[in-house]
Amino acid sequence: MAVFTCPKGHSSTENDYCSECGAKIDGAVKVPAAPAAPGSPAPAGKVTCPDCAMHHSLSAGDYCEVCGYNFKTGAHGELALPPAPAVAPPPTPAPVPVPQEPAPVVETVPAPTSAPANAADAKFFGWEVSITVDPTLKIDGSPEPPADFEPIVAALRAGSNLIGRTSPRRGIHPEVALDQDDAVSHRHALLEVHADQTLTLRDIGSSNGTTVNGKEIAQLTDVPLKDADQMTLGHWTRLLVKAVR
Repeated sequence: MAVFTCPKGHSSTENDYCSECGAKIDGAVKVPAAPAAPGSPAPAGKVTCPDCAMHHSLSAGDYCEVCGYNFKTGAHGELALPPAPAVAPPPTPAPVPVPQEPAPVVETVPAPTSAPANAADAKFFGWEVSITVDPTLKIDGSPEPPADFEPIVAALRAGSNLIGRTSPRRGIHPEVALDQDDAVSHRHALLEVHADQTLTLRDIGSSNGTTVNGKEIAQLTDVPLKDADQMTLGHWTRLLVKAVR
């Protein structure tokens, strides 16, 4: 067995750190063990090195631990090659993430709000009046109604709206002009839109009178009107008031 000398003079069986004191002995002088006496038989399980006469254990390999003699090939001074380091298998590469398709964006559309069940609950914007010619209102002595008359819708402004016939010479320009019916007075009646959005009708002294929902009204008297009330006047003119919402 090889023997190494540490810096403190101890004999060590290890070549890096002293087996006696633990001192580092790299590069220390290797002191071979005393060779076996010439002609000394090798103990059981060992052979005698022909170069250095050291006894070599058959289980220790093909090389003499002292001089490197190769018992297998007979070569002198060889050193056993250190075993090749085990090559670790390459690490398994981490799986490459596959890009995912973005989830489709579903836009939520709010459900439409339903209209108020009661029209009176809707926001009020104003009043308008629809002007039509109704041939069923014709009486004896009245002219035939115009066959080509198209219904007219007029918006009522806040305050007074004059119903009548236009007379440029007299400076009369009604908001609700009924020029197709000569039985309507030039200044026939007033539709009044009040500040609280209520609507009234006043006959201001017409020649032939005014009816509301089939009933003649008194002159110079304010008559409240509501949505869908109807007025008739002249020969065959019918007015329908409507609340705009």
